[in-house]
Amino acid sequence: MTLFQFTKHSFAVVFTLIALLILWGAGTAIVIFLASLALAAALHPQVEYLKQKGFGSAASAGLVAGACALVLGILAALIAPQLLADLNHLQADISLAVASFAQHSPNHWLVLATQPSAGETADPTLPLLGGLLPSLVGTASNLFQLSAFSGICLALSFYWTLDRARFERLWLSLIPVRRRVGAQRMWQAMEREVGAYMRSEIIQFLLAVLLLWLIFFVLDVRYAAFVAVMAGVLTLIPWLGTLFASAAVLVLSSPKMMDWDAAWVSPQSGAAFVAIVLVLLLMEFAVEPRLFQRDRYNSLWIALAAIVMAALWGFWGLIFGPMVGYVLQILVRQVYPRLVQEQSPISNEAVLADRLAQLEARFASQESIPPELLNLKKRFMELVRQHSELSQPQASNE
Repeated sequence: MTLFQFTKHSFAVVFTLIALLILWGAGTAIVIFLASLALAAALHPQVEYLKQKGFGSAASAGLVAGACALVLGILAALIAPQLLADLNHLQADISLAVASFAQHSPNHWLVLATQPSAGETADPTLPLLGGLLPSLVGTASNLFQLSAFSGICLALSFYWTLDRARFERLWLSLIPVRRRVGAQRMWQAMEREVGAYMRSEIIQFLLAVLLLWLIFFVLDVRYAAFVAVMAGVLTLIPWLGTLFASAAVLVLSSPKMMDWDAAWVSPQSGAAFVAIVLVLLLMEFAVEPRLFQRDRYNSLWIALAAIVMAALWGFWGLIFGPMVGYVLQILVRQVYPRLVQEQSPISNEAVLADRLAQLEARFASQESIPPELLNLKKRFMELVRQHSELSQPQASNE
């Protein structure tokens, strides 16, 4: 590794850590704000498509937001009742499994460690469930909080989509004029890549949950809705998500969940395991390559962002860490060349005239040219003319 490469990677690592530290100290408000911008970037291509079909900005944004809310509402109406029933069944089955385990292995260290003292209840399941039920309650509370944050993000993303042009002009007005073109390109690159990543993850999550729920329902897997949602969430974890999701399906569909004396794996749980492997392979090799090109990014950055965010925010930091890694890579790709590269000056007017001739030829070969490019070319030609007029008196004086 050369000194230049070492410096580049060191700068990337330090920049990633500083950005994550700032993000952690900013609090939930900035996280919601950035998440709403990412969601708006994911919805932007659909809004632009409707605009090209003749719809107004408000109508396009409203149709896209309404379609998203309708799809999510239908899925929630279908899965939510079954999900609540599965959670109740899971709690009852865990109680039975714990009681069966305590009866089957009364001398196990876990049973002995949780045995009630004299004067307390003699039910061996309560001490074991005492550590599990708060975790389930905390998970449910976190899911409720995440749902509320998701609703806020959806509302804010609708606002950003509706007033996107004004918002972009507003923040560009804070940047010096000579920096605005580069800043706009950086913003558009971030918006394009983050939007593609968000669309890919959301579509894969919804497809995985829907397909797994239908397959588990046909296979008559116990807790079909809960297992499908759990597997869909775990697939969002980078690299290890597939392994975690497969393990969760095996554990939750195992007969051991109801009877400790039963076998670990049944034909039903084996079929469920095969189903999730096939669905995840479909997502990995058929769906994701059409939505997002993951191989264009450095995995080291993604791993670093995921580890740091997991240490700061736990499970949800591990899920949303990759998106932060992609954003940081896009920022560095756009900013770093402007910091270390200098534009080579034009050596003489002959080279400038040759480039102007090439530009004129390219413009002449185009059938339709956007007005923005025509105005930019006109301003450029005017600057060249003024430069020539200023250089002629200097040449005559010499």
